[in-house]
Amino acid sequence: MRKTYKNKSKTKTKTKNKNKTKTKTKTKRRKNNKKILNGGSLIGQGNFRCVFRPELTAPHNSISNGNTVSKVVLKNNAFSEYRHEYKILKKMRDIDPKGLFHSLLIDAFELENKHVPADFTRCSLTKPTYTVDEFFVFDIAFVGNHDLTYYLKNAFSSNQSDKKIPDPAVLFSLLTNIIVGIKKMIGANILHKTLDTESVFLKEPISLDNPFCAKVIDYGDGELRKYKGYNDKNQDYIHFFKSLITVLSSILGGLQQSNPANIKVISDLIQGFKTLLAMVEKNNVSYNEVVKNYIMLLEKTFGKKYSDYAKHHYKL
Repeated sequence: MRKTYKNKSKTKTKTKNKNKTKTKTKTKRRKNNKKILNGGSLIGQGNFRCVFRPELTAPHNSISNGNTVSKVVLKNNAFSEYRHEYKILKKMRDIDPKGLFHSLLIDAFELENKHVPADFTRCSLTKPTYTVDEFFVFDIAFVGNHDLTYYLKNAFSSNQSDKKIPDPAVLFSLLTNIIVGIKKMIGANILHKTLDTESVFLKEPISLDNPFCAKVIDYGDGELRKYKGYNDKNQDYIHFFKSLITVLSSILGGLQQSNPANIKVISDLIQGFKTLLAMVEKNNVSYNEVVKNYIMLLEKTFGKKYSDYAKHHYKL
């Protein structure tokens, strides 16, 4: 793993022939600089961040597997303090070192001219003007192209023909990873604060053979607390369950009566999440019971095969 906040290193030019002119030496240095120029294309952006893939520190013209992306943020952002997010991501790396349920931090550094990709001006944060020292970069593990909202809407679509879209039973079984992950975050005094279906991404292939494909992203609005016992410690569960109920209710409203099977499944899921929501709205809830009740919802809605899968792959 690369060190965080790396010091700038000076490029030294070695010459075997002392008689080489200064002009040739300068030319050689320019060529070396070209070799360390870095790539990355804009793949997504929001109000407070732009994401480039592969990472900005990927060598120019090199073949990258694309498993790392660079999240570029403004240092002076009134809504999301980058040093605060850095602390949260470091703590998340402690409780989830393999990045099984979150976007794993790989490196973090201040943006320099040598990191700026060719299409950097497409990033909304650069408007109307910018200077390089305004930005900070998080290199994090790539977690997929689409969020949970996208997969939920497509999983229940009657016109679904994309083989990359999982069956609802598979999708909700894989979400056990997030339910267990939130429990671990609460135990570590970490709050995401805006955890909803748009804060969970899934990396293909999305199947039961890939149990840890669902990941939580974007901890910029989160909080790392020093003490336990806050009254709102369950808010990530609350936000997540409310978001699922909202999305599923929207899908249900758009379904035709000719699809009674999906109507029943979605109705059962909505009722199940309402029950889970009522549990986590109480401060003295047992988080193990929350996970167990979610697994029971899988069995009731989709069958024992899927509840057994969740019990086997996601340890409390």
